[in-house]
Parts: sequence; structure tokens; C-alpha cells
Amino acid sequence: MKDSLKHYFPKEDYTYQQLDSAYKKHKINDKIFRQRREDDDRDIGAMIGFMKIRFDYNEKTIEKMKETVDQIDSIVSKKFEH
Repeated sequence: MKDSLKHYFPKEDYTYQQLDSAYKKHKINDKIFRQRREDDDRDIGAMIGFMKIRFDYNEKTIEKMKETVDQIDSIVSKKFEH
């Protein structure tokens, strides 16, 4: 995803507003995020939409996204242990 965005933002210094503008230009449907994920949409509009959601959660780096995944995995694992 980040490699695809490098075409539009070579320095990877995009803002939420820039992502939003690119999303409006490249989206191919009006599916909500969950629908795009379940349908495994991989168009550039879907990828930009995903990055916008990550920004909403203040996850602006791959490392921060992985940290969130690890936290969720830990919570889920604890729930299933009981």
C-alpha cells in the first residue's frame, strides 16, 4: 500500500487532507470500509481509504499499525484463555 502511494507522494509526507483529496479522485465505489475489506478490494481508492482510517487512529507509520495489531492480538488471546 505504501509503495503504491509513493507514486503520488514520493517523500511519504502526505497529510489526511491530501489522502482525502486523492481518495475522492480515485475511489471506484461508495462501499463502506468493511465492505471493501470483505470484498478484498485492492484498487488505489480502497488503499487510500484504508490509510485515511489509519490516520483517524493516529497510525501514520507501519510500525504504529503493527503495534496496534499486536495489542489487539493480545486482548483477543486473553479473552479466549478464560
